[in-house]
Amino acid sequence: MRILLAEDEDLVRRLASRAFQNAGYEVVEAHDGEAALEILRQRGSEIQAIVTDVVMPKMYGPEFLRVAEEDGLGVWPVLFMSAFLSHPSRAPSELPQGANFLKKPFTSSQLVAEFEKAIARAGLEAPRGKLLSFPANGN
Repeated sequence: MRILLAEDEDLVRRLASRAFQNAGYEVVEAHDGEAALEILRQRGSEIQAIVTDVVMPKMYGPEFLRVAEEDGLGVWPVLFMSAFLSHPSRAPSELPQGANFLKKPFTSSQLVAEFEKAIARAGLEAPRGKLLSFPANGN
């Protein structure tokens, strides 16, 4: 499964990318919403799910997803993440109702577990057809 990971913080993006790769996913990285939208325009058919920060420079996560959907590029299972929001109900109004959401900071295992819950809700399976487990230390 190929994930589009949109995150403006380099360290968070690298750590999240590594966590997903270690769990068996392929990751395409974007450093902001505009870059993520461009990746979807060029490679949207190759992307099966999206993990995005909510607040990013140039274009917020919910905004690039809205534009992608309006442009007919597709609809994907999405996990939103943010350090600025404690719960999606307090998110900007453009965050979809009932959105999959993970508060930063998080461990690698929390990130992958929440992502796998999000794709399961969309009827997709984790690599190798099973949910993955991680050591108790969260890394």
